[in-house]
Amino acid sequence: MKTRRKRSKLLTTAMCTAYLIRQSSCFMPAGVNFLNYRKPSNRKRKRKVPTLPPGSPTVTASVSNHNNELEDTEGIETLSIPKITWDHIGLMPASEIAYFYLSNTVGLSEETMWKITLEFPAVLGLAVKNLERKIDFLRKAMDLSDEDIRHIIGLQPSLLHLNVESNLSPSVTLLMENLQLKKSDLRVLVKSCPSILCYSIDDNLIYKLAFFLITLGTTPDEARNAFLKEPRLLTCSVETCLLPKFQFFHDDLLFPVDDIRSMVCKEPKILLYSLENNLCQKIVSYFMSMLHMDEVSVKRLLTTYPQVMNYSLHDSMIPVTRYFISDLGFSNDDFVRIILKYPRLFTLSLSKVKHMVGFFKYELALESASVRKIIHQSPQCLGLSIELNIQAKLRFLRTKLELKEDQLRQIITGMPTIFQCSIERNLDPKLDFLLDAFGGDVEKLKGTVMKLPSLLGYSLEKRIKPRMNFLLDIGEDAHGITGAVTLSAERFEEWLIGRRVKLAYERRKAEERKLAKEAREGERRKERIVKWTR
Repeated sequence: MKTRRKRSKLLTTAMCTAYLIRQSSCFMPAGVNFLNYRKPSNRKRKRKVPTLPPGSPTVTASVSNHNNELEDTEGIETLSIPKITWDHIGLMPASEIAYFYLSNTVGLSEETMWKITLEFPAVLGLAVKNLERKIDFLRKAMDLSDEDIRHIIGLQPSLLHLNVESNLSPSVTLLMENLQLKKSDLRVLVKSCPSILCYSIDDNLIYKLAFFLITLGTTPDEARNAFLKEPRLLTCSVETCLLPKFQFFHDDLLFPVDDIRSMVCKEPKILLYSLENNLCQKIVSYFMSMLHMDEVSVKRLLTTYPQVMNYSLHDSMIPVTRYFISDLGFSNDDFVRIILKYPRLFTLSLSKVKHMVGFFKYELALESASVRKIIHQSPQCLGLSIELNIQAKLRFLRTKLELKEDQLRQIITGMPTIFQCSIERNLDPKLDFLLDAFGGDVEKLKGTVMKLPSLLGYSLEKRIKPRMNFLLDIGEDAHGITGAVTLSAERFEEWLIGRRVKLAYERRKAEERKLAKEAREGERRKERIVKWTR
């Protein structure tokens, strides 16, 4: 019952407002809107404000002195507004009334209709053909569905005020030509922020595009991708929002324009953050003052992973920092190196980090120094799943190399990055090749890996295979891979030449020793034969 009464009130208010706007054209001065009409006067006047009671069958536009005329003092024209009845409204079919067109044909929700009636009542005075033309333009310009139209009008009903030729069409053309947008791209922008079509071209949109295309020097593709990631950038003021942040990075932090452009292309949201309450607090107060990072390190961090600015300073950054420095015993410099290597550290909850550290200490029985070494060299392991990743690799190594627990600890401490290696694409193929090179001897392979755990971190195709084949070709033992694999290409060539010369020399000496031995054996045989003859 309440819903029916509410809808009746909405219909009454909307239709009477629309009729008043239509009728205003008959007696109002040219270019004056009924809703805003007010004749200027220097003298006070008595005037009764028209009311529209929702339950009455007839609505009087104005009442004064008990006859339907409006009397004003000197300087005010007397306007005679006719009495509005349901007969007037009933003269027009529902299809020609803006309210019914928007509600029934377009399918706007009751909430949207209330919003239009109370905040944008002039829309209800527009001709249906005018509304159809605007909606058809929006639909064709962006391939909008009916649901998209309802969504956009619900967010920004003022779009229906705009003229197609002088407002909508120029704005759409400007965006599509300068950003090389497809219809689908423009649809994403407008659905997220339909207000961008309401901005003035000369005083607003043109400056925003110039900031990205000229000041930042982005290409149309880079600017388009930035806007698609963050459509709200088109709602930001250049003077009060975009330009101050550019000057902060360029003038205060001495970032080159190329680095600022790279940073914005990777994370456009960085231009949406408050300069005082976000960027300055994190960069100046936290990175520079608290962690003592220099400008070079800050620039490296932000250009490599600008998403670090998305994390909460008080809920994420500071608690993690205190835990690493106070509880784990890292120095400031060590912690800076960790976040430069793994800026996503701040995405992890403190409980996740503590759980992983506890696993290393109590499940694997590693000492605190070994845990610090693992985290320092491979902080990425803190974000891995214990069940799906860490334990799976430990089981693989135990089985493949027949390791005991102390041997397993020696390998993971010697190569902490082993947790980042895939079993199927990395560890298993390498160990299969090495096992074949050692003639299937697991003990020799285990000894080699324990001597140089980082052997499993080298590329199989580019480093391990070629050098192992060279060693076997010149007759070296496969165990020599521990020395050969660590050398650079130039040093390995020098070492290989030296080994070939040395092996050739050793083979020649061995031949000489063999010949000398055979000669001595021949002399002894000859002596024995002569003695027997006598």
